[in-house]
Amino acid sequence: MSGGGSRPQETLFRGGTIWTGTGEVEALGVRDGRIVAVGTDAAQALSAHAQVHDLDGRFLMAGFGDGHAHPTQAGLAQLLAPVRDHDSVESLVA
Repeated sequence: MSGGGSRPQETLFRGGTIWTGTGEVEALGVRDGRIVAVGTDAAQALSAHAQVHDLDGRFLMAGFGDGHAHPTQAGLAQLLAPVRDHDSVESLVA
């Protein structure tokens, strides 16, 4: 539950093209900002107080934060000469 025992924020999305990354589903249920159910059973996973959002034929795709790194590239960058702050060969070798 969110905020000191209050009712969780729930939303049911339906009535459009809902893409999950692996295919289309009929509905998508969200509770407190997290996807909790997809498909025909999404409405049953939420309470009777859920806000229903009719997509009216529009497209919905869940967003996600892709936190990843490229440690090999970062390491290779450390091997390069730091020349960006120089505007001449003379200042580089000084």
